[in-house]
Parts: sequence; C-alpha cells; structure tokens
Amino acid sequence: MDTQPGARHRRWTPTPHARRLTPDASRPTPHARLRLSLALLYGRCPPSKISEGIVTPVQAEQNVNLTSTAQKFVLHWGEMGQAWGINRTMAQVHALLFVSPSPLDAEEISSLLDVSRSNVSTSLRELITWGVVRRVHIIGDRRDRFEALKDVMETFRVIMAERKRREMDPTIVLLENCVREANAGDESEEYTREQLDKMLEFIRMVTVWYGHIDNLSTPALLHLFKGGAVLARLFTRGKSRTPVAESETAEAGVVTN
Repeated sequence: MDTQPGARHRRWTPTPHARRLTPDASRPTPHARLRLSLALLYGRCPPSKISEGIVTPVQAEQNVNLTSTAQKFVLHWGEMGQAWGINRTMAQVHALLFVSPSPLDAEEISSLLDVSRSNVSTSLRELITWGVVRRVHIIGDRRDRFEALKDVMETFRVIMAERKRREMDPTIVLLENCVREANAGDESEEYTREQLDKMLEFIRMVTVWYGHIDNLSTPALLHLFKGGAVLARLFTRGKSRTPVAESETAEAGVVTN
C-alpha cells in the first residue's frame, strides 16, 4: 500500500539525459528525414559520388555473353599487350570492355575472363589511370560497373599521350642528364656523348612531331592518316619501291643504285 499521499497520480518526468536517449517516436529524426527526402528524390538511393556516368536500368538487363569472335579478340589483345610490356590481364580486361555492349562489374569480368577478382581490380585501377576505362553507375544498382572508351581515335589519343608521359618524357630527362655528365667528362666520353646527342635530338624531334599531331582535331587526324600515300609521294625522291619489288630484286641478285 502506498503510504505517500498522491503517489498514484504522480506522472514520471524523464530527466534531460533520458530525453536524449528516448526520442519522440511521433517525430522523425533528422537522419530519417534525410533518408526519406533522398528516397523521394531518387526513387531508391542516390547515385554514387565516385561515378563518372549514369546509365539506365534497361542497359543493366542485357545478358553478358562472350562470343567466339569476341573471345579471339580478347585473347589476341592480351598477347599483343604483353608484347608491348603491358600486363596480359590488363589488356584482356580492356578488350572485353571495348567489345561489351553494356558496362560490366568486376565480378562479371572475373567470371568471363576466368581470372581472380583481385587481379581484375588491379587491372581496372590501372586502366582508369590510363584514361581508357571509366567507372559508371546504374540507377538502382549499388555495384560499380566499368566501360571502355568506344571511339577508336579517342582511345588512340589517350594511349599515345599516356605512353609519352610514361616513356618519352622520362627518357628525355635521362638523356639530358647523361649528356651533361658526358660533357663534363674527359675524352673517353666523347663517343658516348656523340651517340647520346643523336638519340636526344631524335626523341625531341619525335616529341615535337607528336605535339603537332595531338593538336589536330579528330577529323583532321583521320584525313592525315588516310592521306599517308599522298605524303609518301610528296616526300619520296625518285620512284618509290614496294616491298614486293625489293624482294623480287633481291632474289634476282640485281644491284641498283
């Protein structure tokens, strides 16, 4: 029996600490309001901030199928990339994304190429660094998907620019340092200095030529490639000789001046 008068009619009043731990269920929290606003705005969830492109869900419904022709191309591209000093898997991933009509995720790439997921992830990071592959996001799908540049000329430009940055530019710096050291040396460095001067001059010339080519628009670059025969005739002295004519002359034992 309650001995204190009016105890049954007393209402419990939560302390300030208890109020912080027990939010009012009738009022949504700021976090809940934010989630509700995003759901109303995007339908399910917002697009990933790291995505560089957004594609429609219809594209995600396409079945992934590696045809025999595509398989031959992927295998050859991997062998060619390895001959160029590029990782075989990296080249195969690029080839697969190039012939794929829709973006693929890392799991699909791993399954189609029959390589490990970690190897695929490493190759994708490197391809993104090169600029020939980008990450995309499909609405309603949280997975990261990837697609390659589809324009051949743009792919050519990106690869050439990256190879110049990785190979030609460091080589020029190295040759310049070697020439300076050779100039500061004694007479025993004279022949080395002459040879390195020739190599440095040639690489600089190629780099300048590449800069002029890279400044051309894509249509102008196509015209340049298609007009290669005209340029050859313009800069060729005398009658040009085909490889077939040269081989026939060599077989006949004829010496020409």
